[in-house]
Amino acid sequence: MREQDMDQVMIKGFIIGNVLDLVRGTMSASDFADLEEELGLSYKTLKLAYFKDYPVEIQLRAEEKVAQILWQRSDDGAFYKFARLNFEAFAKTAIGRTALALVGKDPKRLVKASIRLMSTVMKGMKVEVEDRGEDSISFRFRNNPYRPLGWQGVIDAVLESAGVTPEVKIVKHGPTDTEYLVTWS
Repeated sequence: MREQDMDQVMIKGFIIGNVLDLVRGTMSASDFADLEEELGLSYKTLKLAYFKDYPVEIQLRAEEKVAQILWQRSDDGAFYKFARLNFEAFAKTAIGRTALALVGKDPKRLVKASIRLMSTVMKGMKVEVEDRGEDSISFRFRNNPYRPLGWQGVIDAVLESAGVTPEVKIVKHGPTDTEYLVTWS
């Protein structure tokens, strides 16, 4: 996939809905309506079209706005925290609890399954997984529109939920080509 194909990355509506759920109850109805207008979408429509594909740019704008609301900033550190929150919120849903229970607590199986599961709700982004030993794995994301620390936040949260301490090294191969070398103890 070429770098300029970024506009072809699509994400399921429920992911965007989950982003908005993080602030929906903390905002007035008119402030939330303003947020919907800024993003050019309707929360109600998102909830009714859970599995409809949307351009990933909508999610990225929503995450930036929500990070500003939650932490008054939208830097890499905020996106790391945001990604952790997203995984923790997913893990509490019925689908998340079921998926995680089926995988079990083995760190490698859990992180592989979580990354693969997340990549199934996206189109246009390629994820390569390489087993690097008993306590090591790498993920390479091509045509990746996300900030590098976002995926690290997901990886850290997943592995910590398995009771291990992760160490992640990020290798940028290009503007939208990122590899994560992951070990844990």
